[in-house]
Amino acid sequence: MHALLALAAITLRLAVPPGLRGGESAPVLKLEGFEFVAGERLRLEILGPHREVLGVSSLVGSANGGGEVGTMDLVIPLNERGRKLLAKNEEVTLTLRVRRGRHRLKWKRAYLTAG
Repeated sequence: MHALLALAAITLRLAVPPGLRGGESAPVLKLEGFEFVAGERLRLEILGPHREVLGVSSLVGSANGGGEVGTMDLVIPLNERGRKLLAKNEEVTLTLRVRRGRHRLKWKRAYLTAG
């Protein structure tokens, strides 16, 4: 999966695993194989169906960045609103909003899991 930063928002339709549907576990959004530019500043916000913020992740760097491209599994913890949303749904639509960053976002797989 990839998205250009010019879009600024990426819609994700994700299945909610059975272990998160009861609301007992702390949920996280995992972006497996997430590509990043070393030294570049990046802020991602996870939004729910009503544009409420469910989670935030940032990579520290400068506005110019420009280092090597690397990959990692980016884990974004969801807040209490996110836990409640997942507890009552088998599938959810989330929005990944980019607040900072200059390069194309790219990852292999996005999914919800217990943190």
